[in-house]
Amino acid sequence: MPREWNRGIRRKWIEENLQKAIAAGRNGMSKNLASKRFLVPRGTLRDYLGKNLTSKCSMGHKSILTKEQGQELCSRIIPLAEIEYPLISKVLRRCVFNFCDANSIYHPFNEEKN
Repeated sequence: MPREWNRGIRRKWIEENLQKAIAAGRNGMSKNLASKRFLVPRGTLRDYLGKNLTSKCSMGHKSILTKEQGQELCSRIIPLAEIEYPLISKVLRRCVFNFCDANSIYHPFNEEKN
C-alpha cells in the first residue's frame, strides 16, 4: 500500500538566520557549513548567494491593488453580501475587473472574457 504523501511546510527557517548565513557565506564560510550552522537549507542559501539577494522575497503573485483600493473594493462588496447576493468567485472576479477598469488600474484579467 502506498505511503500518504505530505507536502511539508515552506520556509521553516528564520529570516534572521538567513541573513547571518548570507553574511557568513560572503565572508568566506562554505555554503554547507553556513547552512548547517544557521539551519537554512543549502538550496535556499545557494539561491540567495548566487542572485545577490538580501531582502525577504514575497511568495505568490504581487497584489494589483493597494490597501486603500482593497478597502474601497470591500466597502462595495460587503453590502452585496448583506443583502444575500450570491458571492461566487465569478461574481467577485467581475467586480474586481470592473473596479480596475473604472480606476484605470493595470490588471492581468482577460479583456475579452470580462
